[in-house]
Amino acid sequence: RVSIPSSYTSYLEPIAAGKIYKKIQAYDSLKNYEMPYVVKLHSIYRVAPAQATFTFQHPSPSKDEGNRRAAEHVFWPGHPKVPTLCHGLAGYFTAVLYKDVLLSTHPDSHTDGMHSWFPIFFPFVRPV
Repeated sequence: RVSIPSSYTSYLEPIAAGKIYKKIQAYDSLKNYEMPYVVKLHSIYRVAPAQATFTFQHPSPSKDEGNRRAAEHVFWPGHPKVPTLCHGLAGYFTAVLYKDVLLSTHPDSHTDGMHSWFPIFFPFVRPV
């Protein structure tokens, strides 16, 4: 039995993204902080390395897995002496389509020439 994709993993990474954040602020509405943005992340600072959040396999190895998920992350800055604001979380994915055929928006394994899929940005109401 073949499933495409055979598996995929989502990642979260805290980022400083002042330019994107200023555009969201310009809307002057709380609802604009409560939705994700699919964007090409150009001028950002990676506050801490991305961490895997969820991995799904197809077909599922467990019949009882269901769709309920929760994850908790603790991020440690790579350069703790660099003062910065974290404006939100970048979201990436890596998908194994079949055997060694891979698609990825993760910066460390981004698929060359893939210009139709972008990371997602989850803004914080207040940067930390």
